[in-house]
Amino acid sequence: MCYSMEAKNARELIEKYQEGTALPEEVVLIEKWIILGTVKDLDLSDEDLKSDFSIIRSQLPLKYEETKQVGLWRYIGVAAAVVAITLGLWWYTSRHYGDGHRVGQAQYTMDIAPGKNTATLTLPNGKTIVLSDDKVGLIIGASNLTYNDGTELLSSLLAGTTREAHEREIEASNISPNYQTLTATTPRGGTYQLTLSDGTNVWLNADSKISFPSKFVGSQRKVMLLNGEAYFEVAKDKKHPFIVLTDDQELEVLGTHFNISAYGEENITKTTLLEGSVQVSLLKKEKPLALKNAAVKLVPGQQAILSNHKIEVAFVNTGLAIDWKNGDFVFRDEGLESVMRKVARWYNVEIIYKIDYPQNVKLGGFISRSKDLSAVLRLIEATGKVHFDIKGKSIIVGK
Repeated sequence: MCYSMEAKNARELIEKYQEGTALPEEVVLIEKWIILGTVKDLDLSDEDLKSDFSIIRSQLPLKYEETKQVGLWRYIGVAAAVVAITLGLWWYTSRHYGDGHRVGQAQYTMDIAPGKNTATLTLPNGKTIVLSDDKVGLIIGASNLTYNDGTELLSSLLAGTTREAHEREIEASNISPNYQTLTATTPRGGTYQLTLSDGTNVWLNADSKISFPSKFVGSQRKVMLLNGEAYFEVAKDKKHPFIVLTDDQELEVLGTHFNISAYGEENITKTTLLEGSVQVSLLKKEKPLALKNAAVKLVPGQQAILSNHKIEVAFVNTGLAIDWKNGDFVFRDEGLESVMRKVARWYNVEIIYKIDYPQNVKLGGFISRSKDLSAVLRLIEATGKVHFDIKGKSIIVGK
């Protein structure tokens, strides 16, 4: 196959990346090649792979050569990715399933738009406010709530009302007193950002719920992730540890960046550390249990997986854990069912499996979460292993 133009463009981008002159979108593309470097199923001959491998490896920044355990295929994956540079996305099927075949572009009679910035905030008095879809995030002040563009929350909601009515609504909302508990909730198909009173930034993924005080008091800063997934950039404060509770674990930090995935339907809790240090501890249940690794301390690059009352720790590619926060779907040798659960949450759809759907398909690749549902499904169908139909708010999965 001929791909000389794509290879040339790829090499030019890598040179710009190495020199520090690449544009932000070019940096993202190159780093995605690195993330998805285990691909072995592209339509390149061994001779093509070896040729491009020797060229591109010599031009990669040295920092990528330090991760020796990734091995040869990390760099071959980068070389192979040149065939997709003009598209900016690709998928593959794992060889565990067997060789697939390419299929034509799937056609759907309907489509579904991607998720958006949308959430609700439940106030101490039980009242729920729908946050603006036109805003990106909410800042929790000591005595007021504002969007991250400086707009006051209640002022934007009550535009056009009288001053007296506005003041009565603020008083009735019971926002002003400190030390009250607030709850932010994103629906399926929603995401939102929060800045807590201490300056900690929180990103909520779709179908997530977090509870926190309007102002932190006492010796600890404690929040509770009731469901879903959140990425935290914790404001440093050595005197006041930051505590995140989920249904089955407690996480303690002083100042760091980490991601927690605690969806009830997944039956596992994943804590991924990007920067700093955290301690993950099991929460004891009513009945005594034989706990394994009841408390573990993570270093950057590690992920703690809590399942069946035990914690397992491993080094992972942290980029895969925060793909959603960066606006992408990024999968690496991930099962079809896991991929479809993520799709369902972001597009707010129901997944229905036919009896004969392929259960052993493994997928990898990336695509922006800003794409319509049909774009994601077409890419998965290109593996030749699975077929989708969109009916209303349901996706039918079959062969």
